[in-house]
Amino acid sequence: MRPRLKITPRLPADNGLLFPHYTTTTELVLMKVFGLLMLLALQVLVSCTNSVSSDTPAGPTQVDVKIGDQVWMTQNLDVGVFRNGDTLRHATTDAEWDSATHRGEPVWCYYNNDASNAASFGRLYNWYAVTDPRGLAPTGYHVPSDAEWQALVVFLGGDQDAGGSLKSSYGWSNNGNGTNSSGFFAMPGGSRRYDGNFSYFGSFGNWWSATADDSTYAWARNMASADYDVNRYSLHKTKGLSVRCVKD
Repeated sequence: MRPRLKITPRLPADNGLLFPHYTTTTELVLMKVFGLLMLLALQVLVSCTNSVSSDTPAGPTQVDVKIGDQVWMTQNLDVGVFRNGDTLRHATTDAEWDSATHRGEPVWCYYNNDASNAASFGRLYNWYAVTDPRGLAPTGYHVPSDAEWQALVVFLGGDQDAGGSLKSSYGWSNNGNGTNSSGFFAMPGGSRRYDGNFSYFGSFGNWWSATADDSTYAWARNMASADYDVNRYSLHKTKGLSVRCVKD
């Protein structure tokens, strides 16, 4: 005898657009799998377009997260132009970084001058880029003040605990990852010294605030792989740190 095929009637909700009126159970399963794969591909496409990487003044499409009363970017800034369209200087050599920062000129770089680091860690900026009147942050965003950073830290439990929910669940050395329960995705992008030397990639993340301490130093936040602390430091404005923006 010929084997009988099990016939499954069309589901009312598909209106005949996704599945035919009658199909075998095997075919229906395959079509559902295909539909799920198409949905996954669409999600990947959307995630790839939602980046904070741009060399155009309009800025990129942002991925944001609401934490308390604030809306933060979920990636470090990765732009090479100011908001008005002016190019921000890229300092590659130690001598270029040293001379530019000591003149108070805004500059940026990739950690270790390796462009592949930008996708996960963004770029490093001196403080003169952060506060340049042409605007480093894309339209609708700004570099947070010291007070805005502190409001974030307080909302997430204070200086000794907030790092756990801010740090990404991957990427930190010595298994020093956080839970990322806040959705902030803090990554350990390291820093660049005034003389151009790079340090602490993978073990420290450092972010500028827009608030000066005095004529030479400005306030920043630091997280380390060793603990869940969020440290408030006054750092020399010539250093290269990551930048994370908050919505206006």
